[in-house]
This record gives sequence, C-alpha cells and structure tokens, in this order.
Amino acid sequence: MLVTPLRVEMLGRREAPALAALAGRYGEGWARDLLQRWFAAERLWAPASPKGPDRAERVSSLLGLCEVLLRSGGPGVSAASLLIRESWAWLRESVVRALAAAPPSRREEALSQLGRPIAAVLLSAALIAAPELTEEALRFLCPGNDDLIGCLMEVLRSARALAPSGNSGATGPVEDYCRRRLSARLARPPRAEDDWSVEFPAGCSCELCARLEEFLGDPARRSFDWPLATERRRHVHARIDNAELPVRHETRRSGRPYTLVLTKTEALFERDRQARLGCEADLAWLNGPGLP
Repeated sequence: MLVTPLRVEMLGRREAPALAALAGRYGEGWARDLLQRWFAAERLWAPASPKGPDRAERVSSLLGLCEVLLRSGGPGVSAASLLIRESWAWLRESVVRALAAAPPSRREEALSQLGRPIAAVLLSAALIAAPELTEEALRFLCPGNDDLIGCLMEVLRSARALAPSGNSGATGPVEDYCRRRLSARLARPPRAEDDWSVEFPAGCSCELCARLEEFLGDPARRSFDWPLATERRRHVHARIDNAELPVRHETRRSGRPYTLVLTKTEALFERDRQARLGCEADLAWLNGPGLP
C-alpha cells in the first residue's frame, strides 16, 4: 500500500539501499511485481514533479543505481537485476514504437533519444554479470539491417561518456556490428548523376501506391502527370509527405479530374551525399582513438 503508488522515476541513488532492503525482506518475486508496477505505462495515481526526471533520464542513470545496489550484497544484486530487466523491457517497447513513427525525421529523433538509456542498460548488465540479458538485447538491437544504426551510434557515444574507462564486453559487439554495416554502406558506389530512383517505404499496398512506387523506382523518370480525383490525390500527397520523399507534388487545376504533377527534386542527391558523409564520419569515430 505504501510503495506500490510510487514510480521508477522517483528512484535515485539515495533510495537504492531502501529498495535492496525491501527485496531482501519480502523476496525476489515481490520485488519483481513491485518494479513491474513502477514501470507500468498507465497508473491510477502517481505523484509527479514537473522538475523531476522523466523515464529516459532515470534509466540513463541506471549504472549509478546498480553500483549502489551492489554494495548491499545479495538482495541488492537481485534488485539490480530486476531493475535492469524491467528497464530493458520498457526500452524494447520504446524502440518498437519509435520505429513505427512517421515521418522519418521524427523516427530518427525518437530513436536517438533512446541511445543513452540503452547504453546504461548494456553497461549495467555487464556490471552485474548478466550475459543472458546482454545477449537478448544484442539480438534485438543488431537485427541484420540498418534500421537502428543511428540509434546504435548514439548508444556507443553515450557508453563512452558513461564509462570513460571502457567496457568492451558491453558494447564491443555493437561496435563490430556498426562497423560492418557502415563499411557495407560505403562499399556501394555513390549515386550516378542520372539516377533519379527514389526508395518508397513499405506501407499501403493499394493500386495508387503501387503506381507511385513504379514511378519513384524508375531511375530515368523525373516527373509524372497523373490525373486523379480529390480523395485519390490526397492519399498520394499523404504518402509522399509522411515519408518525407524528395518529390514535389502540385495540382494542375484544369480539366476533370485535376492532374497531380509529381517532380523528383535535387534534394535526392544532396540527401545521398549527406548520408555518405555521415557514414564516413561515424566509421572514422569508431576507428578513432576512442574519444567521446
């Protein structure tokens, strides 16, 4: 009754010994249930302070909390393990939500903000020697594609800041993964000057999107005049805007139906150039002297 209404954002280094004492007094099962309640997304009542840390900030301080908990012996180790696991469960759900966000700029921003708390979880799992949790996290974070590369680079930069002395056991596999993915990107030839193909993200599979994808994927076509009724034009507009594609879309208001005029823009080439420069900078940082 006393502690259930609290939340994980209220747990700091000062409160950590009390958590270890509670875990020792009431057992691991009770402590697990308590932390699950503290991490619950929706609460009937939870005291809040507008100046207090948010969830990401609190999880980012996990390494310090675990260091305090470990000093309490067995109950502290158990509490630290439970806290790390619940933190990872929350982070995993947060990454899944961020990956589903649109437009891409918002998605990348959301993923980047999760880099520091993810680094804290990996370092904390290494601190208490929890290899099974580390392996679980690495399988999720390194899925064999480039979806999380930006997030993982933020994880690595944050890890160097949180543990300047280094912890290759915690982040070494992430470094190797990013190094391989970035090198593979840079091994691809730069975009040719006459290649106007635009990648269309998966999503809707209607006939309008199929035709839009055909136009976008054609490296030789730069413009497309497309007679479409209002609702159909609105759908194409939305797909282009939500994906932040380098395509200008305007309506020529003559004839029936009006004509949607699509034009691929020069931003296509600038984005590719900036992406390549970003890959080169990230790879140079990975291969550098290890400074944050």
